[in-house]
Amino acid sequence: MSKLARDAVVSHHGALEFFGCAYSVWTEYVYSAAAPLPLFRFGPSFYRGTRYPVALRRAGREQWGVVEKPFQGGVVRVTSMERAFVDVLSAPRLAGGWEEVWRSLQMVDDLDVSRVVEYAILLDNATTCAKVGYFLERHREFWPFDDRVLDPLRLRKPRQPHYMDRGEGGNLVRDWNLIVPYAVAEETWDQFYGYRW
Repeated sequence: MSKLARDAVVSHHGALEFFGCAYSVWTEYVYSAAAPLPLFRFGPSFYRGTRYPVALRRAGREQWGVVEKPFQGGVVRVTSMERAFVDVLSAPRLAGGWEEVWRSLQMVDDLDVSRVVEYAILLDNATTCAKVGYFLERHREFWPFDDRVLDPLRLRKPRQPHYMDRGEGGNLVRDWNLIVPYAVAEETWDQFYGYRW
């Protein structure tokens, strides 16, 4: 998949699958590139390209957190787990929706929380900072960390309440100025259908 464009990297749900922490196996694979191809099918699989985030393009940091890993006798370029972690929280539509994101990230064994925070800040988006901070704070038992690690995210949270998902109402989490859908807050996935590919 990283051969689809000169700068293509496996990302989002594709990266979760690569690292073995995707909750579900999909037949649609996501990659990032400066100029991705339109959605296409090859054999039984679909390939969805997405452009690098605007903040990365502006800063010339598109390759932040991109690693090369051996794969099937070759080498694949894939976003690090820390970058994928933030990317799927930022754009859950590229990872199958909130249930898939939540359940997948709960399967991540090894995570450098400081790198997660660094990348979230690099994206320069208050809502993304709040989503990442909320998720990490709620799941601190998975990756124990000093609470001060999240302070840079708190400083960048939205000034006014922002919706975690614009299409859904929810409860306001004041610590993050984030309106979290009821099903996400309570993990009642049978009541929340999330995004559809």
